[in-house]
Amino acid sequence: MRIIKEPSEEAIEIHSRATVIDIHCHPSIKVKLFNYKIYDIDHHFVFKVDPSPTDEIFQMQYDLWQMDNGGVDGIWSSIYVVEREFADKSSLKAGVWLSKFIGLGFDELIERNTPAGPFVQAIELMHKMESQVIEAEKKGWGTIFAKNYTEFEDGLNKGKKCLVHALEGAHMLGRHYDNLQTYLDRLQSFSSEGVCSITLSHFAPNNICFPVNGISPKTKKGLGFNIDYTPFIKKGLTEVGKLVVDLMFDLGIIVDLNHITPTGRQDIFKINDDRKSRGLERRPIVFSHSGIRDNCPNEMLTPTKEEIKKIQECRGVIGVIFMNYWLVGKEGMPDDGIINIVKTIKDIAKICGGSYENIAIGSDMDGFTQPVDDLYTSKHMPRLTQALLDEKITSEDIKKILGGNTLRVMKEGWGKN
Repeated sequence: MRIIKEPSEEAIEIHSRATVIDIHCHPSIKVKLFNYKIYDIDHHFVFKVDPSPTDEIFQMQYDLWQMDNGGVDGIWSSIYVVEREFADKSSLKAGVWLSKFIGLGFDELIERNTPAGPFVQAIELMHKMESQVIEAEKKGWGTIFAKNYTEFEDGLNKGKKCLVHALEGAHMLGRHYDNLQTYLDRLQSFSSEGVCSITLSHFAPNNICFPVNGISPKTKKGLGFNIDYTPFIKKGLTEVGKLVVDLMFDLGIIVDLNHITPTGRQDIFKINDDRKSRGLERRPIVFSHSGIRDNCPNEMLTPTKEEIKKIQECRGVIGVIFMNYWLVGKEGMPDDGIINIVKTIKDIAKICGGSYENIAIGSDMDGFTQPVDDLYTSKHMPRLTQALLDEKITSEDIKKILGGNTLRVMKEGWGKN
């Protein structure tokens, strides 16, 4: 029988004084797929599903009620339009037909087969999320969608739950345009919409960069997914990819290295370092939802010690994921994992010379991943504070991990400087 240590009064006090921000979660997927409302307390589709560690597909892990109960102040609400290649090379293709039959909206999550299709879908989904926040405000929830750091900080100071847009996959800029300038124009549009961060790669190649494997073996087998990532490993940013990254730094859209090849990551570090020759400051870069290579040695998605130090150099963060496979490199039961989250946090700090300045939370909840069973919804977030406290991590460092470091990254990396 599992015994979960609930937060002590000391942990609750530390948690309440911290600004808690999750830099990678996907409530928009559940909103689009099940027509859930982030301001509702119960989320049921077809049949009643009480939240449990094993029903992550149907439950909503990030709604305003759970954020409030978990003391979560802000999230990077990640928009994801499913790559068509990913759908076509997995069981999701059959799932599209089934979803139509039972009334789900999964087909609308798969990118439309036109150059601008995924761009338009991303904008539509951002606006759908914004409309829910507006409705939530009318219903008495203090919440906003912040379009810049000033709005985010102001919202926090007013006690509001603050959401910002992030994108997972640069395929949402569009594909196969005749003119390279079109990619940059789309990026400008996302900047105008207030996008805070973009994960450049995901499960399939796009016109900007190439991916590494980002799916656990168990999930990959269940999906029947069969993309071979080997040919991509030594590929870096494309010609237009380098232009896009350079413009992201200039516009102040935070670059997220999750899912991209190591060669692509090196290209991005170099572009950031070269800003000095233009008399500009380096921008903070992030891995938004990951473990580290030392603990997950068979997956190139996870950053190496050298890459973690590069993140430290540019004052970025690594958002620690709440999924055991990427924390320890294996799957199995029981699936408790707060201990693995905390170990990863301590290991990153050790690589950074004992500093906790470059660590954040990147749960990947609502992303059809399997969060650890002892922290599977956002309402459980104080359990992490208790676990960090049990490891003798100071209250000041705990507050940095929970959101203080993220605030610095947002202030320095989001918007023009």
